Amino acid sequence: MQAEVVVERALPMNVRHKFSIVLMLGACATNPYSARETSSAVTPVDLVEPIVPGATGIVAKNDVIVVGSARPRYVAVIDEDSHAGTWTIPAGTPFFAALLGAKTSDTALPSDTSKIAWCDSREPGTFGRSAIPCLRDRDGDGAFDELMQSQTLGGTISNTALAWSPIVQIRDLAEPIPYRRLDQGAGPARKIGYRRCGDDTPARFASVIERHDGKWTSAGRCPFGERQEDGNLVVDTLVLKTEEASDALAYEVVEAPSAGALYIEDNNEPFQSAATAKTKMQRGIENLVALAKEPTLVARADPTLASEGATLEEGDVVLSVPVRHGITGVLTKEVKAKGWINIATAPVPAGTPVYGTPLVSAAGIMRGAKMDYTWCAPRRRDKGDGAFGWSTVCFPLGRWVPSEGDLLSTRLGYSGSTSMASAVDVERQPTDVGMTLTMTVVFHEWKENGAVFDIWLAELGGERQRIARMDAPLTNEGAALTLGRSDTVVRVAREDEAGESAVLTRIETGIGKGVGIY
Repeated sequence: MQAEVVVERALPMNVRHKFSIVLMLGACATNPYSARETSSAVTPVDLVEPIVPGATGIVAKNDVIVVGSARPRYVAVIDEDSHAGTWTIPAGTPFFAALLGAKTSDTALPSDTSKIAWCDSREPGTFGRSAIPCLRDRDGDGAFDELMQSQTLGGTISNTALAWSPIVQIRDLAEPIPYRRLDQGAGPARKIGYRRCGDDTPARFASVIERHDGKWTSAGRCPFGERQEDGNLVVDTLVLKTEEASDALAYEVVEAPSAGALYIEDNNEPFQSAATAKTKMQRGIENLVALAKEPTLVARADPTLASEGATLEEGDVVLSVPVRHGITGVLTKEVKAKGWINIATAPVPAGTPVYGTPLVSAAGIMRGAKMDYTWCAPRRRDKGDGAFGWSTVCFPLGRWVPSEGDLLSTRLGYSGSTSMASAVDVERQPTDVGMTLTMTVVFHEWKENGAVFDIWLAELGGERQRIARMDAPLTNEGAALTLGRSDTVVRVAREDEAGESAVLTRIETGIGKGVGIY
């Protein structure tokens, strides 16, 4: 059975609509370790022997540009073969210090040893075991007395002992295990770098880390490789001057990271200076906020308002305004649905007008992905007898997802078997996507703590779509619905205690031609 991925619009929190953060909280609620102490952790690491500007090389598919070596700042060893739970630990095994509950900028070793988990430097070697033991000295007597473990969910080849988090309390050790700390800088170092993922132009790269067995972590996502206006290629911390050379890429390093404290959160994530690093979650939330700033609907004219004092029944319109899509462009090349099963599926031709919508997924936020607009191509379809509708296809995260009847896609779901789309290249520009739209705010019902309104989109051809249901909480002046983007406030009072109708007591709006309203 394929798990469904859901991408949804970033909406104001007063919209009664599934929101990505709800999914994240739901995932946390089912954590099997929730009854035990669970801590985020930061492993202090120093970048040593970094690559320098002027360095040159050639990188083919799957080759790695080595940036330098990451050396854990604090390392401990045990001098006798030991057992911790089901783990056997040979004498001399290095353990890296992970600071429990620390900030990304924390690099000093706490004096309180209970805030340090010392984690085995040997990554798991099989997919059946995706965690490693971490040991804690709670009382500071120089012997480990508690077993903890890293909590990981991905395939083990992607895991790295430089980035274990969160860490979960397991049990007291049957016998204390004495340990000793090595001098700072005496522990083993791991190479870090960027692996070229394929033959794309411009080239794409993933950050990778050397494991204890000498293998590189798997590439997974390939988030790095942006071409600048000057032609140089930006690969996370590197800026490269490049030239194609017979199935490979010749490069010269223009900019490179400096030696010093480094923050490594996970495989495939940016290598960041510890002083200014942000976690995946922090970056994901920042991306979400940035995406939601640009309006997806813009007024084409002044609104029509219901009269103050009017009685509102279910379905009555309070505000109506002609709108257009606010984020638009055209496809610069044809987009096809990939796979033999889609041989008969008509491609979307170059030049097709498209609209953008800020659909995001919980997984995208949690991994700090650089999210972009999901582009949708509406295509008019004849319904007979002069009527017409719309068949829209959207491309969330490189997928081909039909969205029948949507005038503005606010939620898309797909599974691992959903067809991929060819590359989607869009030139942003003001474009008429062919729809003549009107947005209405409609009274729906009363409930115990306020009123409820629906936001509808209607199209000249007859299509109609509810894009949101919004709560209007009670205030001293009745129930108040706020559309913050356009400074619109609708106030209603209950007509009588038992009735379901309302009286429109006041309406204020900043909506006018060209104003973003959703």
